[in-house]
Amino acid sequence: MSKFNDVKAGDVVLAPVSIRYGFNSSLKFLVQKKVDRVTNTQIIIGEDKYKKENGRIVGGSSFVQIYPMSEAGKKVSTWETITDQTEEYKMAIQKVKQLNLLRKQLETLEKTISNDMDKIIKNVDLSQIESMVKTVTEANKKAETVEPE
Repeated sequence: MSKFNDVKAGDVVLAPVSIRYGFNSSLKFLVQKKVDRVTNTQIIIGEDKYKKENGRIVGGSSFVQIYPMSEAGKKVSTWETITDQTEEYKMAIQKVKQLNLLRKQLETLEKTISNDMDKIIKNVDLSQIESMVKTVTEANKKAETVEPE
């Protein structure tokens, strides 16, 4: 008997999602998702289809699968526990948006400095430039002290 036999439309399961933030970089999370539809053989969530027999995605990697909410907290291997990461996912989305905005702002600042150096030298107070340098320096120091996971 499959752990998904009793799953029906409207039930909540833990489903994998990822946030892409670079050319080939992403963060993966298990988040709460509502089941849209259930057939005899599949569980459908949005555009993703999972096998009802084991929760694995149809036509994809066997490592991508859903879990019933009842399995949250269950240890599935030496290094992995099924964890509801919905809140962490929401926070990560906000962080990625802010970091992308910061990246764009820094690119704009760099272009402005490169293109209008003479205007900046003539029209901007030294204290304003020092303040900008201090802000960017502090942000760099914070970024450098982040421990990799």
